[in-house]
Amino acid sequence: MREIKFRAWDDIKKKMIQVESLIIPKGLNEAGQQELAVSDKFNSTYFSYLIAPPIMQYTGQKNKQGKEIYEGDILLNPPEPWCPKEIFKVYWDNSRLAWMGIGQYSEDELVAFSDDSEIIGNIYENPELKGDTPQLTS
Repeated sequence: MREIKFRAWDDIKKKMIQVESLIIPKGLNEAGQQELAVSDKFNSTYFSYLIAPPIMQYTGQKNKQGKEIYEGDILLNPPEPWCPKEIFKVYWDNSRLAWMGIGQYSEDELVAFSDDSEIIGNIYENPELKGDTPQLTS
């Protein structure tokens, strides 16, 4: 069984936090939006987020340096004889029920990532890398 973990992007402090606990209050706020509170693993301070907060799930896989790969990470796949090196974004594909990536060379094709992949950033801390890959639709 794989470990279920989440991280969240704190848009105010502009940093990624490891989620220790997740609270989804009942009902909507005054603006009619669902709020979400997460507890930071390191200081147990609660942050409030509005609807569709940038919460990312751990894929259960690690890269070649042993770093955990999360949804929203940007990876570099090493070159293979049949494919050049490629930068791609990690996301959950509902139709295949799998963590997949979409890259700069495989615009119409999903690519699987491997233990040889290298995390070079994520879509929040490294927005300059987002231009190297096709835009994902949710």
